[in-house]
Amino acid sequence: MDTTLTDIKAIRAEIRDVCPDIDSLSDEQVVEFYFRLCKQARAAAPEKNESLFLPPIEEAGFTTFVAYDIETTGLSPYTDSMIEIGAVRIVNGRIRDSKSHTFHTYVHPYKKSINGNITALTGITNEMVKDAPEMWDAFKKFADFIGDDIVLGYNNHRFDDKFMERAAKFAKRRIENKSFDVMKYVRRYKESFGIENVRLATISEYLGIVNPNAHTAVADALTTARVYLTLLGMK
Repeated sequence: MDTTLTDIKAIRAEIRDVCPDIDSLSDEQVVEFYFRLCKQARAAAPEKNESLFLPPIEEAGFTTFVAYDIETTGLSPYTDSMIEIGAVRIVNGRIRDSKSHTFHTYVHPYKKSINGNITALTGITNEMVKDAPEMWDAFKKFADFIGDDIVLGYNNHRFDDKFMERAAKFAKRRIENKSFDVMKYVRRYKESFGIENVRLATISEYLGIVNPNAHTAVADALTTARVYLTLLGMK
C-alpha cells in the first residue's frame, strides 16, 4: 500500500478521540503526532513479531513473482487491521487476466471498524466485510496462493508486510518467501525521471500506466507489477 497517498483527513479522523485539539495542528504536526502514537503502540506490544518475508531482495531482474497490496483501517500495523488483500501472479513477465492468477478477499477487521474516510478512500464499507474471513484465515488463503514465489509490493517492507506478520502470528503459520519493495526500486530513478515524489500514483502516471481503481487491492497490486516490469524493461 502506498501510505503516502492516505488522505490527511483520514489521519485526523482516526486520532481525534485522543487529540481533541487536532484541528489546531498543521498537517505536519498531525503526521508527527500519529507516528508517535504508532511508536508507543509498538513499544507496548507484548512481543516483537519476527520478520515474515526472508530475506528481502535488493536487486531487480526476476520476472516471475506475486504482486500484492492490502487496504486497512489505518496506518498502524499494531492497532489497525487489514480489510482487503489482493494479489496477481506474474509468470515470465507476463500478466495473465485469469482467476487462477488472481487472489482477492475482503478481511473482517480485527477489533476495528471502518470509518467514513477509509470508505471514501477505498470504497469498502463495514457491511462489505462483516462476513469476511478473519485476518488469520485470510492470511492462510493468501499464503496458499503465493506458494514459494517472490512477493512484490509497494512500500510493503514498511507497511503491508507488517500487517501480514501480525496475521501470520494469529494464524500460527510462518512463510519465508523472498520479497521486493518496488518503492525502493523507484527511488533509484526519482532524480533522473524528475518526479516530485515516489508515490505509486506519481510513478504510474509518469510511465503512462493507468490505474482506474486506485486504493483497491487487486488494482494497486496489478499497477505495482506493471511499474516494476516497465522499469525492468528500461534497464
